Amino acid sequence: MNNSNLKIQTDRFLLKPINLNDANERYSQWLSNPITSQFISERPNLKELKDYVRKKIIQKDIIFLAIYTIKDKLHIGNIKYEPM
Repeated sequence: MNNSNLKIQTDRFLLKPINLNDANERYSQWLSNPITSQFISERPNLKELKDYVRKKIIQKDIIFLAIYTIKDKLHIGNIKYEPM
């Protein structure tokens, strides 16, 4: 499945395919925060995060979307669907 053109927008949020620019220091710090990441099993450093996102972007059987706020245009999370 190619989701490169998939975009979903509401009054408050925009969901669009994640890209390597989304794998940044802010995202890496969020993953490392013990409070916000209590249900995340891995806490990658920035290089590992970029490698992970790069690997997932090229997989054809995954939908991996970044969630942005409309008001501030901040990347606040992700949604990922992939085979188990």
